[in-house]
Amino acid sequence: MESVIISIVDVFSDLILYLRENSKSLKVHKTSKEGFLKNKVEKLKNESMQKDFSDEINNFITVLKSNFSAEDLVNFKKNIRSLSVYGVRFQISDLGYVPDYGTFLGRYDMLTNRIAIDLSKDKEKRSIYHELFHMASTKRGNILTNCGFRYYKNDKVSYGRGLNEGYTDILTQRYFYNKDYEIMYDNEYIYALLLERIIGKDKMESFYLRGDLNGLISELEKYDTLDNILHFIKELDHLGRSDGILIDVQRLQNISHFLIQAYMRKKQVNNENLYNNTTNMDVYNFIQCVPRQIEIEGKKYKLDLSQMVEELVNETFPEKKYIGNFR
Repeated sequence: MESVIISIVDVFSDLILYLRENSKSLKVHKTSKEGFLKNKVEKLKNESMQKDFSDEINNFITVLKSNFSAEDLVNFKKNIRSLSVYGVRFQISDLGYVPDYGTFLGRYDMLTNRIAIDLSKDKEKRSIYHELFHMASTKRGNILTNCGFRYYKNDKVSYGRGLNEGYTDILTQRYFYNKDYEIMYDNEYIYALLLERIIGKDKMESFYLRGDLNGLISELEKYDTLDNILHFIKELDHLGRSDGILIDVQRLQNISHFLIQAYMRKKQVNNENLYNNTTNMDVYNFIQCVPRQIEIEGKKYKLDLSQMVEELVNETFPEKKYIGNFR
């Protein structure tokens, strides 16, 4: 068995690192005689951190080796050797006034190959498998780094987060929790699952674990242009974050359009006739799975796909009339 290095690290060390990097931007809470920040630090010092993640990691190793090929686990075997996992009971964001430092149940740091699990919010450590999949799918290079379907070039160039998080939730549910798992990225999960129906389960999982976004893109180029594929991937990125990009019905229509068109073109490339009852039903079922309503940050967006679907059917199969109730 590959050696596993597991360290349980006091979150106090993380706080010290953060303070060193952000000391100029922090302000002491004026309402506390001792200082709000100082009180929080003292609380951290007194925390007892004796959590062990060895059972979860050993289970993860067993499941991956039982379900995936050695070729798909190259990144996993390389990363697991130096993996560090620790539990925290307090986050920087709990200070209440530290900017740009979000909360998390679990977090994987690609640069340090470390996983942090917030044990105050995730007492059963259920988020550990999601983070372990991030670890297992991270491929590092001198300039470029891929984490599953997320591509990094530098701090300013990164895309694929939405697809990556959605598919990581899919694998976490599929191999560790079945249906007893709270999906964290519900919209991204749905769209990633639809994309898997186009690519195929085995290929999609392999591309993910190999950190091979380019391989996924090359597969999709059978059905659409590179520009359209990258646009689709980047549109998914905007679903789960507030970054100043307007989320509207048109963006959601674009995502739906890409998926439906790619599925139809796959049928066309495979010389499947839309008049065939099986093919007709396959297309119908796929379209029915495309969401008609999406909720983002409490706001609901309703989609009418009927006109789009009719146009795509006639465009993809121009020699045929629109048949079936695909709406």
